Amino acid sequence: MSEQNKALVTRFTEELWNRKNWDITDELLGEDVVLHLLGRIYNGREEWRREMGVFRDGFPDMVFTREFLVAEGDKVVVRFTATGTHSEEFQGIRPTGRKITMSGVGIFRISGGKIVEMWSHPDAASVLRQIGAIPSLASVR
Repeated sequence: MSEQNKALVTRFTEELWNRKNWDITDELLGEDVVLHLLGRIYNGREEWRREMGVFRDGFPDMVFTREFLVAEGDKVVVRFTATGTHSEEFQGIRPTGRKITMSGVGIFRISGGKIVEMWSHPDAASVLRQIGAIPSLASVR
């Protein structure tokens, strides 16, 4: 089962995020998928699509690299690095054209061959620093 779950999460990053094939969302995510992201909870595919659309739209060329993937039981954990260009509005911030690199961890719970729950922990503060929305730590000193 762990290998099947790892294959599902690999497909999630490769096909959906890296190849921008958003049409497969229903194949990969359970209808009532729960997303835990930056202290908020999003319920269902439509809320997931809206929230992920913020990243997809702000950084349309974003590509995810899986650093490692570990599976046990119904959970898969992935450590990732994402790169992209801030070429569209993101969180109300006008495009800067700056390239960003973001690291993070995603935890996926799988049931019935679909992702039914996700805990996503991207380094959002780093992204905001890289696009100039918040000062870098060096400039605060």
